[in-house]
Amino acid sequence: MSTSHKLRPVAVVIGCDDIGSAIAWTLHRAGLAVVLVDAADPPWARRGMSYTDAWYVGGATLEQVDACFCTSVRSVPTVLARGDMIAATTWSWEGVVTALHATVVVETRPDTSRTVAGLRPSMLEDVLAIGVQTTRVGEWRADVVIADVCEPRLGLPRITGARVARSAAADVRHHTGGNAEAYARLAIHRINAPEGGRFRTRREIGERVAVGDTLGEVGSFTAFAPLAGVLRGLTARGARVGAGQTLIEIDPAGEASYCFGIPAESRAIAYRVSAAIRRAKQRSTSPSNARSDGDERLPLAAPNFPTKALMKS
Repeated sequence: MSTSHKLRPVAVVIGCDDIGSAIAWTLHRAGLAVVLVDAADPPWARRGMSYTDAWYVGGATLEQVDACFCTSVRSVPTVLARGDMIAATTWSWEGVVTALHATVVVETRPDTSRTVAGLRPSMLEDVLAIGVQTTRVGEWRADVVIADVCEPRLGLPRITGARVARSAAADVRHHTGGNAEAYARLAIHRINAPEGGRFRTRREIGERVAVGDTLGEVGSFTAFAPLAGVLRGLTARGARVGAGQTLIEIDPAGEASYCFGIPAESRAIAYRVSAAIRRAKQRSTSPSNARSDGDERLPLAAPNFPTKALMKS
């Protein structure tokens, strides 16, 4: 049976990379109506671990939860009314928040400017604003900031969260017995774009590559495989890539299954976001009973709750 989005709180998540997608997935499973917003032709490389492909082929599936791309803002409520899908769109997050009367907005894009506006627009007055890797949502200060999300992705990320499943990182540490040199040889290798442009490639996520294989091009730069392994991350064909953005991730462990599904560190971040929303709801309904134990198993679905009282002083 489908559930109308009008019976569920609406959450808007900005950014469809693996972190934003993990947050969208978690909030959807918790009972919220979720809209995932990003620009056209997003450059995120971890497409097997995110909903990024929805922007290219119209839909994507992540751990048995589908996302449907909405070319018109009018189709977003129709997708949400199904109750079993996440809506993906390039429409402005401000417009989506206003049109759907969202109760939560989560920004996952890192700060690009130090400027923070002093006053919120009316559309955000009763919206819980959460910043992940940023202190802002749009140009306004976030109510909740989740800054220490994970270690820089210069190899295998740190595992956090008691309920996070065993990951590729754990397996590598186990098989190398903590040997630093062996660990370095098996660390995930990233290739970043030295210049901006449209990315061109014929490779696929999870594909096995050998040393010297051509992986793709952007502008005048051609990416070659510096080591053998599987393509854990690969920016989509035609993506708009900026200088310094990650194009490719190679996992020398060679296990294709690690290229798909929500990564451990992204799931841990999503748990923290869901816990922040739950605590905000509890404070708005019963401040004396608010909890901070991080138990993300509690349901989030509830009538819309005001958050003016939660604004930081």
